[in-house]
Amino acid sequence: MRQQAPPSKQTSSPGQQALSGIVSIVVILIVGAVVRTVFADHGNSTLSDQVQNAISDTSPQPFTSTAYGFKVNFPGYPTINNETQQIDGYSIPLTVYQRSNDSNSTYLAAAYDLSSLPDLSGDPNSVLEGALNGDVETIAKADGITTASITSSSFNQFSGLPGIQATVNIKANDGTDYTGYFQIFLKANKMFAIETVGISQNDFNTFVQSFSFT
Repeated sequence: MRQQAPPSKQTSSPGQQALSGIVSIVVILIVGAVVRTVFADHGNSTLSDQVQNAISDTSPQPFTSTAYGFKVNFPGYPTINNETQQIDGYSIPLTVYQRSNDSNSTYLAAAYDLSSLPDLSGDPNSVLEGALNGDVETIAKADGITTASITSSSFNQFSGLPGIQATVNIKANDGTDYTGYFQIFLKANKMFAIETVGISQNDFNTFVQSFSFT
């Protein structure tokens, strides 16, 4: 399926392009979590998280991140992975909240503290576009994946914040096709991503619409 590029963007300065590249690397970490879950294992969550994840109700239930000040409804209690990545001399704390009720699908919300990076507000569309493209390129190179391509994408406003949404087709080595839905957005010096793989668009929309800041 032919990849559809996001809407055309304004010409960026070299500094903006470099910043977009840095953020692309940061957001690639989101994809790593998704790919590990759908095609491998459940990451590095603690044993207590895994036990809770296994026994909790799978009906939609509110989960609150006190660290990043948001709430969202997961289909059961999510695993929580906290990391700090060192990227091009920048220290990037991040938390990935993830719920998978089977081996072929996942719900994910991720939050990134980008306060150590230069100001992102000058050209948010370039940052978001670079992040999305970096996501898909990384999925395509992952173990167990044959191809990954953007089938549609558009810039949007998410709760009044600059964002980008996309639909991605992912083909596994066994021939199985997966559809991923992404919503990435910026708030001040933080980046957030809400993503699903192997979930219907209606369920993705319900997941996204349940997200709010506390």
